[in-house]
Amino acid sequence: MKSILIILTVVAGILAIIVLVFFAKWEWSEDLVSGIVYDNTNNMIISGNTKFKIRASENMYADENTSRTYCLPPWSPYIDLVKRAAADKRVKVTVSTSKAFQILLPWQCMSNVKVEELR
Repeated sequence: MKSILIILTVVAGILAIIVLVFFAKWEWSEDLVSGIVYDNTNNMIISGNTKFKIRASENMYADENTSRTYCLPPWSPYIDLVKRAAADKRVKVTVSTSKAFQILLPWQCMSNVKVEELR
């Protein structure tokens, strides 16, 4: 009986490590970026998420050093603003993220993104 408990404890520990490795998402730093929205994807098939990128201006070349990618969950109040900013490049936005740790499925977004219109 004692050996069964030890085996179950070891299996539970291994499963916990697997869950943390594959499903834990960490945001180690805070981020504050402003610019225009481009490369916007709304209502993704599996998750319903909205993914978008921010770059400083319309004329700036976008690569991994000059743009940032963000994800909003389907219940986010900022989706309408992101859609409007993606359609009209005159609408500038500020995106801020906070430090976070969440256990999520691979297709889910962290809910630490805040989007505001830059006036």
